[in-house]
Amino acid sequence: MLSSDSNLHVKVINALVITSVPMTFYCLIQIAKLDPIGWSELRPFGTLGNINFLSAFLGLSTICALALVPSKKYSPLLMVGLIALIIVDLSIIYYTGSIQGLMMFIAGAGIQIFIFIAKRFRSKLFNIAYLIMSSVGIFFTILGLTNRGPLAKFLFAPSIVFRSDYWHAGWEMTLKRPLFGVGLDSYGDWYRQVRGQISTLRTGPDRTANTAHNIFLDISSNGGIPLITGYLSIVLIAFYFGIKSIRSNPTPHNIALFTSWVGFLIFSTISINQVGVGIWGWLLTGILIGKSKFNKIETTKAKKSDVIKISKKKRNKSNFPASASMSGLAGLTLGLLISFIPLQADAKFKTALQSGSIEKMLASVEVLGSTAFHKEMVIDVALRNNFEPQALILAREIVKRYPKDFMGWRVLAAVNGSTLQEKSEALLKLRELDPYNPNIPKS
Repeated sequence: MLSSDSNLHVKVINALVITSVPMTFYCLIQIAKLDPIGWSELRPFGTLGNINFLSAFLGLSTICALALVPSKKYSPLLMVGLIALIIVDLSIIYYTGSIQGLMMFIAGAGIQIFIFIAKRFRSKLFNIAYLIMSSVGIFFTILGLTNRGPLAKFLFAPSIVFRSDYWHAGWEMTLKRPLFGVGLDSYGDWYRQVRGQISTLRTGPDRTANTAHNIFLDISSNGGIPLITGYLSIVLIAFYFGIKSIRSNPTPHNIALFTSWVGFLIFSTISINQVGVGIWGWLLTGILIGKSKFNKIETTKAKKSDVIKISKKKRNKSNFPASASMSGLAGLTLGLLISFIPLQADAKFKTALQSGSIEKMLASVEVLGSTAFHKEMVIDVALRNNFEPQALILAREIVKRYPKDFMGWRVLAAVNGSTLQEKSEALLKLRELDPYNPNIPKS
């Protein structure tokens, strides 16, 4: 937002489309089963680790590519290339079986068509007719997602039921802790407690989640009303300036910027803030807001080209001060130093896990940066290999440090080595953490 200039949105949109090219080739290699790495996932996921994230990324890039097709700045050959890229990427999205990217593309393309109609015909009748058709389409899409209506067989998937449970739990957390939320990245610790009876029994009590699969609900549940208010303010500001930019200067890149950002908002409502997709969402949001200071200049130039004459060198100098570069460098250095701690903990844990030595595993979870997840994995390995005393020691440590850790309490309740008092306390805690779980004994 601070470093934005009048041409940054062009560079980022172009970069997003260009980035999709090697991703597309890699996905085609995966589809052809020629990937040299034997991943466990059989469907294409590119470099994003998950078919949903790939689908969303390609949804963003195809929205941008579609907006650039009518541009008069590009050669006919490049236009053909963009169209081919859109067709191939939409085919890959279909092949993944994930509808996220398709929903994003339809929404972005729908807005682009509306802008095109509004520019060409300037007729209220066309606008009203299109809005009515769009509203009907949205209505049937929502019905289809809930397994009703004519589109149900195309849109509905069992994962949507799971997501509705995750959304419900996220909203319950927000209501329970409206001021500060349950704590950053603490959704997983609270999920069992607030998910309710229906979610517990619908697909089994052991199906859990550590995210609401909705960025808005993740923020509200993690940080409460103040945090979601701040985030929504950023979104609304970006939306306001995006609309202003489209109305004053509907260039292909401006349209691509706004419509791909809308696509990211759709992704935000049905998925987690995965870094490979989320980084583009934050870039687009920052550019929409930062570009606002140039909207007036662009509009004035369009009306009267000699009103403002600023050299590119001077403009770039004023828009990207040295302080911004120094702040960025300082942030990068601090980020690398902080991230080294968990990276080192992960590396030591992996080495210990590969060694097969329970002593090395126990030592690895005591280093700085080790998490409850590492300890849970060691407990699981210990129990499967008849190292019950070591599992019990670690379970006692984990519930002391992480009192909402379900696995730690479950081990204390189940293993023979724990005391009667520990078993009794563990059962009480398990019923508190998962009140509707039928697998937890009442006494």
